Amino acid sequence: MWNFALAEDASEKRAAALTLIRAPGVFNLYVGPAVYAEVQRCLGEFGERLRELLAGNKPVVLVDTREVDELAEFYISRGIIPARFRNDAVHIASATIHDMDFLASYNFKHIVRVKTRAEVAAANVIRGYRPVELVTPEELVDYEK
Repeated sequence: MWNFALAEDASEKRAAALTLIRAPGVFNLYVGPAVYAEVQRCLGEFGERLRELLAGNKPVVLVDTREVDELAEFYISRGIIPARFRNDAVHIASATIHDMDFLASYNFKHIVRVKTRAEVAAANVIRGYRPVELVTPEELVDYEK
């Protein structure tokens, strides 16, 4: 989601991401280490601006634990997330383990899709966790109204 806050070519996504990021008192922002690692790999001016955006909005940094890794592996073993996209499984597992209500993303390939939502919810119940809502920033912005 963070990269869309700077997207020059996706104004609606940019507006929703910025609204969500800059909604103090409405939503608490959290990110896992996987997000920071992804941001660090961004090169050039875009990468610098993205790191500044993240630092300037001071999201709470979640800690990845063995429990996060185990749940991510469970998602992969069930075929919910492909093994080569392990970071996507880690994002969802981190939100679940840290008892987040929502995980906002624009990853329509592996995260924000009906199949993933249903299968993650079932996997979480099997493992004794409550489901986490996998949503787009627009859904959260609308939820806030």
